[in-house]
Amino acid sequence: MGIPYSSYEVAITRNSYRLLRGSTVHQAIPLEEIHLLHRDWSVERRRIGESFFLLKRERTQFEHMPVYAGRQAGGVLPRGFDRNKRNIAIFNSTIDEYAATEDWRNKIYEPDETAGIRKILDSFESNDRFMFYLRVHPNLKDVSSRTSQLLDIRELGFRFANLCVIWPEEVVDSYALMDACEKVLTFGSTMGVEATYWGKPSILAGQAYYENFGCVHAPRTHEELVDLLKKDLEPSSAESALKYGYWELSNGIPFEHFEETGFENGLATGTFDGVEIGPDPLVAVWCRIQLFSWRALKALTHPPVLFEFLRRRVRALKLARPSRVKRKSGTP
Repeated sequence: MGIPYSSYEVAITRNSYRLLRGSTVHQAIPLEEIHLLHRDWSVERRRIGESFFLLKRERTQFEHMPVYAGRQAGGVLPRGFDRNKRNIAIFNSTIDEYAATEDWRNKIYEPDETAGIRKILDSFESNDRFMFYLRVHPNLKDVSSRTSQLLDIRELGFRFANLCVIWPEEVVDSYALMDACEKVLTFGSTMGVEATYWGKPSILAGQAYYENFGCVHAPRTHEELVDLLKKDLEPSSAESALKYGYWELSNGIPFEHFEETGFENGLATGTFDGVEIGPDPLVAVWCRIQLFSWRALKALTHPPVLFEFLRRRVRALKLARPSRVKRKSGTP
């Protein structure tokens, strides 16, 4: 409408924020910023970029960087994983985060990425050499199971024999899945650029912050995407991924009045001009009770998901137990 505006977002680094003039926080990093990174690239910046990927994989909470794989069990793959097949890992995104942003529509598939997954599965349905593993974004564990995205995914799981759906609550290790699969397919997930860093061919079938870094294969049509999935594909340059990692850990404008003293449940605590900011204790307790009740109700109303979560958790503990026994007994 021609109205000047700015978008505000908290940055990963403490006590800092991002301010985007004339654009939304969902838009890809501009080419101008990327050119500056290329020009000023150094060994120290490379080291910082590398730490981004190491922290993500180690599930280390670093300042405001989200840890989505924190509840996953290291090394656990989906049940019945067949290494003799051509396995493709799909990491989706949370559609509700950007559905209202006009310029963030999928450039290949309509109306959304789940429809794209359906079309991809349909293209490979007659080829039993391929198996697809859809890791539903862990952030969707707190979204109602009646959300259209989750209902559509559940329908895909019933419809296609060449698809294994891994639900947000499951302890399957996203990184073990990435390592075990031939390629990674994403629609904006950070796992797309992480796969490139770890030497895995990565295909982007949507929009992402990192899309202008040249760190992923970016088809323009469904036919191009299918061709990339079928062919022997080399991973993109890890150096381009490192530049994105550095950008993530370095962008941000320091606060002038607010000073962060802690971070809990996605929210910062701190002082404003030296005055402590805090919630009403009774309101905070009531919010915790409501959150616990909602999660308990979700578990009770969806027992298959709960049972699968418990089964995989027990399996992960059994797999981990022998190594602890060996260390206690001194067995090499």
